[in-house]
Amino acid sequence: MDKREQNIPITPQEGHTLFYNAADDPDDDGLANLRRMAYLNQNDIVTCNQNADPNEDQSETDCQQLNGASAYFDGGVIEMKQIGEHKVMSTRNNDFSNRSQKATIRVVPKSWKWWQILLVAAGSVLGAAVAAYLGAALYAYKNPRSWLFSPKYRPRVLRWVVKPQTLERLESVRKATPPEALVASGQVSVSAVAASSAAPASPAAGRNRIGVPEHPDGVGRPHQGLGPELGRLRPRLCRLR
Repeated sequence: MDKREQNIPITPQEGHTLFYNAADDPDDDGLANLRRMAYLNQNDIVTCNQNADPNEDQSETDCQQLNGASAYFDGGVIEMKQIGEHKVMSTRNNDFSNRSQKATIRVVPKSWKWWQILLVAAGSVLGAAVAAYLGAALYAYKNPRSWLFSPKYRPRVLRWVVKPQTLERLESVRKATPPEALVASGQVSVSAVAASSAAPASPAAGRNRIGVPEHPDGVGRPHQGLGPELGRLRPRLCRLR
């Protein structure tokens, strides 16, 4: 209805707005829902007489009076898309002088509560973190020479989904990689490789294989006063390995 004071329902051509906007956006699905709610699927029960005699209100085939409708009707769930107020009425129960069954349906925009927004935000952050973690694990698996596959940074999920034999094979590939390639991938520092490659080839030059001055007696033992220097070199050697 256009107004609750009226007793005549409007037709779709006059501007129905409950199930769809008949004037601005004609919709076949909306029109089908309107007809289903108006006639209660009487065609599935009786053969409706479109030219029923107005004086025979008790005829079962007079579908305009809803005489052929069942006592129970399941309209299903219909999404309301037209925001605003809509006036409705029951043409069957309103067809008597002492009845006036009408109602107003208010359709308002959906509003999110604070905890719903918080859940969506937390879920988005968690989903992004999981996606980034799985992406890093996949990159480490595909690039065993990268720093992501190192024992320190290797994602634990690889231990759960990759066979131990496969991990050992990838680790052997990593160990067989030259130090220069590891430097290029960012695994070891340039200073560690330089400290290792700066040592002379011959011990007779006064320095042993790790670049530390030998003992004066020539037996190849480091000088006693070089303890702090060895302490600084040891971390670099560990990183090189």
